[in-house]
Amino acid sequence: MVAWKRRKSYAHRFLHQTGQTLKTKKKKKKKKKKKKKKKKKKKKKKKYAYGFVPSLHQQRTKQTNLSL
Repeated sequence: MVAWKRRKSYAHRFLHQTGQTLKTKKKKKKKKKKKKKKKKKKKKKKKYAYGFVPSLHQQRTKQTNLSL
């Protein structure tokens, strides 16, 4: 038996006769750290000229390239 356990058991036995209890230290629970949420980056809107539609523009350029 480990020495501190033996001492503890003796103390318990002695205190039990007197009707007291041995006050032991309680272990403190470790607090869990909260994980930080990553902020989502906002996509920047591409600035096009008024009335310019990129998808239509691509189609037009493809057609013109094919016709050449």
